[in-house]
Amino acid sequence: MEPGQMTATTLRIPFWVAHAMLTFYAEEAKAYWRVWGPMGQPVIWTVETWEVAQRWYLEALEHALIPGSGPPTSHKDRTNPPVDFFSGFGLLGFEDD
Repeated sequence: MEPGQMTATTLRIPFWVAHAMLTFYAEEAKAYWRVWGPMGQPVIWTVETWEVAQRWYLEALEHALIPGSGPPTSHKDRTNPPVDFFSGFGLLGFEDD
């Protein structure tokens, strides 16, 4: 293994740990809020949005710090957030058009 490859591999380990921690915390938070039923759904949407934003940040940071890691992967979610916060008001008594 070349020295450059060893450095890149060594630098990727903290990012792997960060991704694993992000997945763990997000899934545990969503599991907790599912217990609350419909009252917990807005929080689950918020956690999913937070998780997507954190993954984008980690990918951009990894791309900036690790030489030769390539550009961050493109996500379809970047243009379409996982939740449309302005829909569903019919549940609260407002009319959806």
